[in-house]
Amino acid sequence: MTSAAMSDPRRSRWINLFSMLVVATLTFALYSRALDFGFFNDDPTGHFAWMEGRSYADFLRTSADYGYYRPVVFLVLQGFVDLVGYDSVAFHALLVGLNAANAALLWLFVLRLSGSRPY
Repeated sequence: MTSAAMSDPRRSRWINLFSMLVVATLTFALYSRALDFGFFNDDPTGHFAWMEGRSYADFLRTSADYGYYRPVVFLVLQGFVDLVGYDSVAFHALLVGLNAANAALLWLFVLRLSGSRPY
């Protein structure tokens, strides 16, 4: 690649975006087997049972009777239950997708922190 092509900011942005999409796609592919899994262990008896009957505001106030405080997770899960119900494939697709997005954001963070692509 010529130095002029490397210094073109528009080209660099497209390369960065494409790289993030590759990282997200690979991450999704690596974890896609989870889509075949059903709910496990504490999903129906723990998380979902505790979430039932609570308002979105309740998730932000306290989880003293649950054991740990994860308001964003509970908000996302409850919103997803309200949209699609208790569908394990949809839940796992959401969580694998969020994991893929986190991997892409981590790639972007390292790029910004280091100032250069890792390849």
